[in-house]
Amino acid sequence: MKILQFVTQMEAAGAQGRAINLQTELNRRGHSVETVFLYIKRPAFVGIDGVSSLFNRPIRIWEVPLLFFRIWKKVRDSKPDIVMPYTHWSNVIVGIVSFCAGYNVIANQTNPPNKEPKLAHYLDCLWGWMGIYKANIANSKTTYQVMAQRISSRYKQRLRLVRLGVFMPENSQPKGEIRRRNQVPDEASLLLHVGRLAKQKNLPPLLQAMALLPSNIHLACVGDGELKDELHQLANSLNLGERMHWVGEKSRSEVTGLLKAADLFVFPSLFEGFGLAPVEAAAVGLPLLVSDIPTFHEVMALPDGRLAAEMVPPSDAGAIAYNIQRILGNSDLLEDLKSRSRVLAEKYSLKNMADDYERCIEEFV
Repeated sequence: MKILQFVTQMEAAGAQGRAINLQTELNRRGHSVETVFLYIKRPAFVGIDGVSSLFNRPIRIWEVPLLFFRIWKKVRDSKPDIVMPYTHWSNVIVGIVSFCAGYNVIANQTNPPNKEPKLAHYLDCLWGWMGIYKANIANSKTTYQVMAQRISSRYKQRLRLVRLGVFMPENSQPKGEIRRRNQVPDEASLLLHVGRLAKQKNLPPLLQAMALLPSNIHLACVGDGELKDELHQLANSLNLGERMHWVGEKSRSEVTGLLKAADLFVFPSLFEGFGLAPVEAAAVGLPLLVSDIPTFHEVMALPDGRLAAEMVPPSDAGAIAYNIQRILGNSDLLEDLKSRSRVLAEKYSLKNMADDYERCIEEFV
């Protein structure tokens, strides 16, 4: 099976990681999968085999016709069995071009509809009603239920739930070496956040919590984004100094190393369609503290009814600080959370995700 994936922008984020993970596993199974980014926002996946981009920078408004042409040309040159776009703009733009070119389209919904631009949402509803999507995949039950309630019955007929799977490449470097490279003292307790420096990820309350915590607790933030300068200024105003480690975007192997070097993963996101980063942290056995939002009550659920993560109100800096201290100060709780993380990782295996995609492809194509 030849599959051509499209993602709107290249950067180190959840939908992008999902597409690369799926490409890796499906290629291993004998399929031919290529991933195309409409443009490069940050060069997170440059140099990976089978990954390319149509523009090497954000697209200007007058270049939109050229974008449509390049998508059409890429699809026609590749002659795939399936075109699979991810994220709202890629779904509606790549979807209509590929459908008009005569190819099967399987869309991927990565955020709840109420968090998408209205134009993209309305076009997505129209495309689904018209049958432009052969199938339409939601990545969590929360997203699926919101879409199923708000959208026509014709749209619902092709809506399917496929939970994500994670793959973390190996990193055998010693924990102490990784810490020293990032200027984290060996004796410090290290918190880790992995994600875009964007409003959705809700980092200001986490920085404010850091100001309430003892000086031996450090925070490393992996990622880049439009709020970088603003967040650096906030950290400086809170006198966090050398306790803050802005490490930028890293390779997937380097992220694995940082996860293994950390003591607690903290993720106070305001909303998520799924939330891949905490599940990736769980894959290396890192304890989790995440925001108390509906998506995480679903994603973090374990087979025995417990939650894999401790939860906290996302915008309450005092509660975030209290829970960080409570977890780090209780060795029994830390070990229990590590155990729960390992169980969660088994639930979201890359194999299960690829199996679900193959079943969906067999059903509709």
